[in-house]
Formats: sequence, structure tokens, C-alpha cells
Amino acid sequence: MIMRNLRLLFFVALSIFFINSGVIFSLEVLYVQSESAKIFDKPSFDGNLINTVTKGYRIDVLEKKGNWVKTSVNGKEGYISSFILAKNPPSEKISSKKEETVESPRKRASEHTTAVAGVRGLTEDDRKRLSIEGKVNFEALENIENIRISKDDIRKFIEEGEK
Repeated sequence: MIMRNLRLLFFVALSIFFINSGVIFSLEVLYVQSESAKIFDKPSFDGNLINTVTKGYRIDVLEKKGNWVKTSVNGKEGYISSFILAKNPPSEKISSKKEETVESPRKRASEHTTAVAGVRGLTEDDRKRLSIEGKVNFEALENIENIRISKDDIRKFIEEGEK
């Protein structure tokens, strides 16, 4: 009986030690996908900047608040936008596509948006869910990307603006 109580006391003391020393790891780990990411003191871009981390930095998730993740960096707790985080470390850019010398800005932006969506893991189901929740209107975004403006439209716009 005494031995059993001593074992129980030992495990409780050991657990308290691990919790206080920070050895207990978070349940979820995410990685920064952008070149640099800001950590704020509150879940808002209006918060005070606590720290900046770089691409590939490991984020231990302490809590999630909407589109923000609470974490600890250098002993200070803060919030980072979940839009620049993913479950896997960022991969090196691999491209078999030949670089084009002249590219329309719309095409470049569309390709960038597609690449970023892939990195963030936005599947077709994710897109539908975000659209339904009213967070992102992908249909409107695609409509805007499909608008074509001719040189004549631009000339006419400039001429009307000069009048």
C-alpha cells in the first residue's frame, strides 16, 4: 500500500515537473509558409508586434481563435494569422514550367493565387465551405479574374478622365 502511494506520488510529481518545465508538447504543430510572419499580442493586425518569424518556423498551437493561432515565441505568447500556416513544412519551389519573359499581371496573380491555395491546402471542399460561411466569395473572385480589358477600353477610359 505504501509502495503504491509512493509510485502515485512520484508520477504526480513528475507530471507537475513536466508541465511547469514546458516539456509537454502541444497537440498540434503548424509551419510558417510565407517568407516572414508577424506575431502580435492580440488576434488582430492592429495588435502590438511581439516578434517576426521566417518561412518554415515551427508553430506550437496553444489555442485557436477564429483565423488566428495562439503560440509562444521566445517565452512570449502571441497570435499569428492561420492563413500563412500549414500542417507540413514548406517545400522548395520546384517548377518544370519555362519562365516567360512577358506575362500579363492577371495571369501572374491567378497563378499565384492557385499556388497559395494549394500550399494552404484549400481543396474544392474547403473552397465550398469558406464560400458557404461567407468568408470568401470564390465565385466573385473568379468573375473578377475573368474580366478582360482591351487597349481600346483603356484609351477610352483615359480620354473620358481628361474631359
